[in-house]
Amino acid sequence: MSSRTGRQLPSSKLETEVALKKIDPDDLSGSIRRCVELLGKPSEILPQKGSKVLIKPNLGWNKPWWTGTTTSPHFVEAIVGLLEETDPSKIIVGESPSIGMESVDIFQATGVDRLEERGVELLNLGRDELVETRIPGESLLGSVLLPRTYLECDFFVNVPVVKSHVNTCVTLSMKNLKGLLPSREKKRFHFLGLDRCIAELASVIRHGLIIVDGEVGQEGMGPISGDPVELGVVVCGRSPLLVDATCIEIMGMSLNEVKHLEIAEEIGLQPSPMDAHLLGDPISSVSRLFKSPPKSLDELYPGIRIVSGRACSGCVGSLSVSLQRMKDAGELDILEEKLGSVTIAVGPGAEVPKDAGGNLLIVGNCLKRHRSKGWFVPGCSPQGWFVRDVLRVMMGLEPLFASPSLMAESIPANDRPRDDYGNGG
Repeated sequence: MSSRTGRQLPSSKLETEVALKKIDPDDLSGSIRRCVELLGKPSEILPQKGSKVLIKPNLGWNKPWWTGTTTSPHFVEAIVGLLEETDPSKIIVGESPSIGMESVDIFQATGVDRLEERGVELLNLGRDELVETRIPGESLLGSVLLPRTYLECDFFVNVPVVKSHVNTCVTLSMKNLKGLLPSREKKRFHFLGLDRCIAELASVIRHGLIIVDGEVGQEGMGPISGDPVELGVVVCGRSPLLVDATCIEIMGMSLNEVKHLEIAEEIGLQPSPMDAHLLGDPISSVSRLFKSPPKSLDELYPGIRIVSGRACSGCVGSLSVSLQRMKDAGELDILEEKLGSVTIAVGPGAEVPKDAGGNLLIVGNCLKRHRSKGWFVPGCSPQGWFVRDVLRVMMGLEPLFASPSLMAESIPANDRPRDDYGNGG
């Protein structure tokens, strides 16, 4: 079991400093450079010559940067340009994409694939060789599987986006670290307790630099279904706790809304946000009140009743994407007219209701034991398009994506046989 967490050593002065800089729309690279230089001389802040550098953007989904979902390829390219001046031996851009996503598709969809022309290696961290790494002290995780590429890099750069999150309130530098992990570790985080696990993971990750992409953020139903926010700011630092606390203040939110930050302080992650030394533009000049994510998906969508029990972010994300798309397409109005309502059970602790009649949808492998009680969408996490197709079939419409054979597996056992799409005769 390894206890290595990267080679760069923390600097007490750097650990307490956070720099903010408004983005010049005509000079993104210069804005990032000036923000980094607020922390000190480039020779003191950036990696040494010959270093192996790993950049971890937020590229979990195949959505373009202007939606606020993913790190901008222009932002990553500007950071690559800055790092190239130090003559590194290798620059790697790595991501372990969200469950069900393929890294190749994501690199293409987000435009990051063009960095290969500059000699940058693009890596699916979820398929990297893994090393079991101990979490110090009394931890919930005990240990975590980290990619060898991270452990063997000389300098680690975390490049999150400023976003809200339906499960963790925000997703910033600490939450972005989950994208280092393979799918099985992500699932373990969901079931053990996401906020606690995020804080424990942050305790064993050593940052060379955090550079937050605040060009376009996302509010409300983040991290993928929210509304874009033109923020126009770069935030730099080395402490994930201080950088995230600063971003939360920029978003007009309260630190006590973000449980993983509170837990990180409780387990001894240093320094405290109270010790932050802010450099550059004042927070008031770049702040923008973000809409908070809803506390629950229930009552957000017409005709949908959600029964949740410790649902993971994967399931919540799939549901939010599918339901929002159905709402935008007017399909939920049809559902309400034809069925009145549909009850959706999600999460391993959900109490599957007995009063839903035939309009019960059970979501996720963690509730597979109840599949005989209603319609069922398998997966961990389930695909949003499949959730949408099952709901469409329940109200008498044809599926958009799923094959008849796939749909047949979702039909309640006591309703078979039916026609190809599971509709009653």
